[in-house]
Amino acid sequence: MTLFHRERVHLALSRRQPDRTPVDMMGNATMLLDVSYLRLRDYLGLAPIPPVRSGTSANYYDERILEHFDIDFRRVFLGKGPANTIVPHDDDTFTDAWGVRSRNVGIFVNAVEHPLRHASTIAEVEAYPWPTAEGLFSAAGVRAEASRLYHDTDYAVVARNPLSPGFLDRGCNLMGMAEVFMLMVDAPEV
Repeated sequence: MTLFHRERVHLALSRRQPDRTPVDMMGNATMLLDVSYLRLRDYLGLAPIPPVRSGTSANYYDERILEHFDIDFRRVFLGKGPANTIVPHDDDTFTDAWGVRSRNVGIFVNAVEHPLRHASTIAEVEAYPWPTAEGLFSAAGVRAEASRLYHDTDYAVVARNPLSPGFLDRGCNLMGMAEVFMLMVDAPEV
């Protein structure tokens, strides 16, 4: 017997046997890199869509691909806030809302300037002009989209983490990887 998507996920999370393992795609850990997404989209003969975000190596969320592969989960995304911008530079780099300057290198995005590289005290970190949640994200339409997905589909509805990459990645982008790991040992309070 074939189960509904949400029922399948619920059974699996309840440690009961579903008809098959729930399948996820385009979540934090299962997002397709742009190069893979574009190749798959073209292979399936799908028309282009705009990216849901920018400044990362995985920027697309495509319902058509999720339907094609019978994916069990659907994401609800926060919208971009007024300060969530990418500023391009003439040298093929760009600066994100966190003040990190990055460059596309192959299929990945690498930070090339770390604004907190030389911070070594709590005061220096606290003095940094941190972006606010209100500036980065907009919750407009989130409740309506979650309700639509819940009431009008049988998918398992999941809130998409707005802060990918994770906190350690964000720290490495802001400070540099070596600096973060050294501070974790030498000054963990920072």
